[in-house]
Amino acid sequence: MEMRLAEKKEYLLEQEQRLRDADERLDNMFKNSGYATPKELIDALIFKFKVRVTPMGRLVKRRKRTKITIELRDSIARDLSSGMSMNAASKKYAVSYAVIVKASKGQYSNLRK
Repeated sequence: MEMRLAEKKEYLLEQEQRLRDADERLDNMFKNSGYATPKELIDALIFKFKVRVTPMGRLVKRRKRTKITIELRDSIARDLSSGMSMNAASKKYAVSYAVIVKASKGQYSNLRK
C-alpha cells in the first residue's frame, strides 16, 4: 500500500514539474513572439496553421439534425424495399444508420402531416 502511495506521489510530482516546464515554455514563447497580447499570438497561430475553431471551442462543426418527415420516411422505406443497403440509405439521406433502422422497423409510423 505504501509503495503504491509512493509511486502515485512520484507520478504527481513529475506531472506537476512537466506542467511547470510547459507553462514556462509558453511564457517564453509569448515574450519572444513580439505580440502585444496572448490573444494576438493565438489568433496569428490559428491563421498561420489554418485551425478551425467554433464559438463553443470545438474544432469541427457538427451537422444539423435532419427533420424526419413523412416524405423522408416513405423515401427511405421505398429505397430499402427496392434493395438499397441501409448504409447507402444513411449516406444518401444524410441521417444516421440508427434512423434508417428505426424507419425500416416502423418506429416513425406515428408521424403526422
